[in-house]
Amino acid sequence: MNRETDFYEKKLFCMLGSSKKFANQVVGSRFFAGGLDQIFEHYAGILDTDQHRVVGSFFSDWYVWLCSSFFYELSHHDHIMDFSFDNIALQYEGKSFLFQVIDASRGKAISPEENREDAIREALRLIFAGHIKKVFDYTVEITGIDPGTQWATASSSLHYMYEAWIRDTDQPELQAKLKNDLHYMTAEADAELFGLTRRNPLRMKFRWIPDAYEEGQLVRMKNKCCLHYLLHQGKGSYCYTCPSLSEEEREKRRVEIQEKRKLEALK
Repeated sequence: MNRETDFYEKKLFCMLGSSKKFANQVVGSRFFAGGLDQIFEHYAGILDTDQHRVVGSFFSDWYVWLCSSFFYELSHHDHIMDFSFDNIALQYEGKSFLFQVIDASRGKAISPEENREDAIREALRLIFAGHIKKVFDYTVEITGIDPGTQWATASSSLHYMYEAWIRDTDQPELQAKLKNDLHYMTAEADAELFGLTRRNPLRMKFRWIPDAYEEGQLVRMKNKCCLHYLLHQGKGSYCYTCPSLSEEEREKRRVEIQEKRKLEALK
């Protein structure tokens, strides 16, 4: 497959190949042998927090975004990237992080002769049960973050990710495929594809509220608090879309954001 490396790095946070760009690198095969602990320690400094569950919340959300190349190739190109732990790594330096697919030639194309739904099921089993849940479980073990928060942020991120891709294309056939893949993974996929037994953890109802940044538009409210208010040693603030805010507090925040934007526009 012909890939534009700049696009993958800048838009999908993914480096293709074995070269090293940042000072620190943790190969996936070392994730559960001290590698993720090392990243969590670094990440705590970036977030300016000594609260382990804050690190767990932000890392879990961030990790789904780092896996965006898998979902992009699956839905845009019918290609299943090899995210085996021996084929991936995380590189980081300061505030900069990159996911790395060491050998991008490892993977599987979904052929036109295959049943695409069956292939998508297998791809989702590989990425969720075989990869993301293992990272999530270890993150819970080390940081104490609630698994419900992990999957709630994952669901929000996947919706945001796919909706952006849908807006970015004017091809009706691709738009339909993106919508179908998002709906399947967040509404129809079985729990076992996620390594779970009870229910699809991405299946959530979202409430829509007025967008604080775009007048007349709506924005999806989070299902769970991401603990943003605990950043900077407890001096952080609640997100505008946080479910913990009262309606009065949210409206106050919306007005503050609008006023700040007006002042910035005058500069």
